Amino acid sequence: MELHEMTASEAAGLIRAGELGPVEYARGLLERQVHVEPRIHALAHFDSDNLVAGARRAEISVKTSRVAGGAPPPLIGIPVGIKDNIDTAGVPTRVGSALHADRVPEADAPCLSPLWKAGAYLHSKTVTTELAYFDPGPTRNPWNLGHTPGGSSSGSAAGVAAGLFPLALGSQTAGSVIRPAAYCGVVGFVPTQGSISLQGVYPFAPTVDALGMFSRSVEDAALAFAILTGSPGIISGTGGTQPLDRTPFLGLGRKYFTETADDEEGRLAIHTAKVLHGAGAVVHVVHLPDSFSKVHDSHRRIMEVEMARGEGQSFQARPDAYGRKLAELIRAGLDSTEEEYVRALEHRRCFRADAERLVGEVDALLLPSAPSAAPFGLETTGDPRFSVPWTNAGFPVITLPASLTGRGLPLGIQLVGAPGNDLHLLRVARWVEERLDWGRRMASLDSN
Repeated sequence: MELHEMTASEAAGLIRAGELGPVEYARGLLERQVHVEPRIHALAHFDSDNLVAGARRAEISVKTSRVAGGAPPPLIGIPVGIKDNIDTAGVPTRVGSALHADRVPEADAPCLSPLWKAGAYLHSKTVTTELAYFDPGPTRNPWNLGHTPGGSSSGSAAGVAAGLFPLALGSQTAGSVIRPAAYCGVVGFVPTQGSISLQGVYPFAPTVDALGMFSRSVEDAALAFAILTGSPGIISGTGGTQPLDRTPFLGLGRKYFTETADDEEGRLAIHTAKVLHGAGAVVHVVHLPDSFSKVHDSHRRIMEVEMARGEGQSFQARPDAYGRKLAELIRAGLDSTEEEYVRALEHRRCFRADAERLVGEVDALLLPSAPSAAPFGLETTGDPRFSVPWTNAGFPVITLPASLTGRGLPLGIQLVGAPGNDLHLLRVARWVEERLDWGRRMASLDSN
């Protein structure tokens, strides 16, 4: 297996065992980067000297742990891609905007500290769309360079898919983790809102903002979640979710989801339900609550108003400094009334309560991750509408790569869990992952 094909758990396990040096691993990833980064443009800021320095620190840590008779930390020697809306000390954090071109934070966002204590280190800042909205950045989809990688966490998803790094952080306000993960054929996990600090992360719409992560396995997502939240007991040994003690009960969302997805994505969801049923899962069709019908409108209103509160004054002073889609959002927020905003928040409370009852009846909802595979063209980041309801409610969500379209683009399956029940959702996801026919596929870029 090539070094860039390893999961974070696999690479860290070899490093802990003394079978792979952190510097050797970093240099292997650099070789991959030289080949693919000029074509996918996933990185907003990268310093090869800092990368090697981080690997050397990890090498010293491994030796020190052995001398002391202890075990190296669980992510030792793993470089992590960090979305460019998350503060990194001494490293530019530009949020994909010329307005922040000269911004260099003095301190890391608090969410990064647990990763560094676990032995990981910064690989790069990854491309985000402008202020984490819909105006695309330069990143391309590694599976086909003519297609979008999704957004707003474009560089994090594409970087994991292309083998630049095995683990990355992103953020989600509508579908900014789940959609690009599905489009790029990797695992994307968004925990229950509020379970990971957003201090030091650019605030888009704080009511619905959440942190998320990208990896090449559920095991890695579980390991990262455990480290980021300090969750004990989630990991067996140094990585991996504990297995389910029974087969899961899954709720298939057909109305709106499989019925409005394109043919390939819709068929995949039905096929996946049949495969999992054949493996012992109980799968039944769930009915969405009446409050679902207005969730997209209320979510949009919350984003409009809260983005306008953060950027309105700057926008009014320099409207030409903002992309077209972002400008439309801010203008709508400035034109909104307080009454409209309050109604949107109230609807969110009602929908969350209704959705919590729905998800409480199953181990997880089973849904398509997006209405289609990654669209052709770089002027769009795709459609987040299959993610919006669960982001609005603040529920934990994970997408798993499941198949390829006839044109060789990834398709994903989304699992939605109950709020606060992240560990159980990860165990369900691990069970599902083991029964999908995805294997170890990676974007090769050889045919692009």
